[in-house]
Amino acid sequence: MELFNSRNYKPGSANFETYFLDFSQDIVQVKPTKKLFFFYGIFAVIGLSVMLLPLFIKMEPRETIWITLIFGFIFLAIGAGGIIGAKRRCYPLIDFHEKMFYPLGRNKETLPDAIPKIPLNEVEGIGITSKMVSGEKNHYRCYTLSLKCTKNREFLLLNHGAAKAFSRDAGKLSKRMDLLIQGEDAEARRRADNTKAAPFLMIFSLIWMGFSGYMLWQIWKVQELFPKIFIGVFILVGLIMFLYSLILLLLRKKKKENKEPEQTDETKAEN
Repeated sequence: MELFNSRNYKPGSANFETYFLDFSQDIVQVKPTKKLFFFYGIFAVIGLSVMLLPLFIKMEPRETIWITLIFGFIFLAIGAGGIIGAKRRCYPLIDFHEKMFYPLGRNKETLPDAIPKIPLNEVEGIGITSKMVSGEKNHYRCYTLSLKCTKNREFLLLNHGAAKAFSRDAGKLSKRMDLLIQGEDAEARRRADNTKAAPFLMIFSLIWMGFSGYMLWQIWKVQELFPKIFIGVFILVGLIMFLYSLILLLLRKKKKENKEPEQTDETKAEN
């Protein structure tokens, strides 16, 4: 089924909760999460930090300074642009007082009659679907939360990779609208995908820490403290990824141990 509002409303996909459903007394609206602002904030901070490096470290030749400034400006632009865009965007909302669903939100600059809206009695169900999204360095399962309407129409609400958030928002929306959830068990999918990716995450974290450690060793003789702290943060991130992969491997081992007794019992029953 085609997502009719996906051409105009593109929340993007990520492996964390980028948007959530905000439940007020009469309105349910899609809003950006603090995690999304933090994500863009990291880009902005990294960009600004890189642009400030020439003030702390002597760089030769002069072309190196320009390359550093351009590289930092790109990161800063991505971060600042993402934060501004997330704040200014119009998001889908459900108005229970008006008994209307606005798939593209309510833009104050648009005439009321020109704003797309659907009566709530035409909404038939809540859909959850998922698909694997592959990138250059990693892959993850992305979930889509939508409203299914009459005339074979479906409208996008959320699109990201946080299964727990989907289960939470879909459950609340189902109770609020008194509609059934049509789709798969997002939380079960998430647990299965995470345990499968554990070995790859461990290898990636070891490479990450190894490269960061090498960079720290290269600049250790530099007297400035800022570059050492900057690389140290990268090492800390790698350590967190490594510990998380260990937890996932333990869960994977526990899951296999739980399956073996079940298979043994089934074999005995057949005999």
